[in-house]
Amino acid sequence: MFVKEGIIIFTVKEKSVRSKKGRREEIRRKFLFDINFSDKRNTERRKCWRRAVKVSTVINKDIERVYDFVKHIENFPQFIENIKSIKIIKEKNNRKVADWKIDVQGVPVQWREEIIFDDTDKTIKFKMLKGDYEVYEGEWRFLPLMGRTQVFISVNLGWGFPSFETFVGDVLRIKVKVNLRGMLRAIKKEMGRRLSE
Repeated sequence: MFVKEGIIIFTVKEKSVRSKKGRREEIRRKFLFDINFSDKRNTERRKCWRRAVKVSTVINKDIERVYDFVKHIENFPQFIENIKSIKIIKEKNNRKVADWKIDVQGVPVQWREEIIFDDTDKTIKFKMLKGDYEVYEGEWRFLPLMGRTQVFISVNLGWGFPSFETFVGDVLRIKVKVNLRGMLRAIKKEMGRRLSE
């Protein structure tokens, strides 16, 4: 999948067949979707479909350390490969506004989000203010686990194109899930590295 001049070109594998020479060949179907901000999008965006993505992991550090580490999201690009940049626009008390630029398996995506930190309940809630998604919001939750910490990320997302999501929405959800799992793995690895120094 890639974006070219406002068009998402998405190739989906349908099946594998044997050629006459006995070689296995894949039959793929190509979908093209216009993602320019047109009148069509303004009409369809009212019907935006949301898809939930949830991932979790256990980190072998106490909850205070893990929560404090994740709060500093501006450090993520230093050790998470697909996050190209996170720029803090505003920061006051328990609230941040940040611009994200990431790569979702070859597709550049960017947005601005508001982040609210609850130091008592150990939760981080985020919501997109503007960007490439129609809807992008969710929550980090941190639970103590016998000296370790279980970290949950839940995200609701939507592209604002019902016709687009009908064909490839589940595939995109899987790609986002893979990215979130990779982010948790990178956080776990980096925490182990830094706190052992």
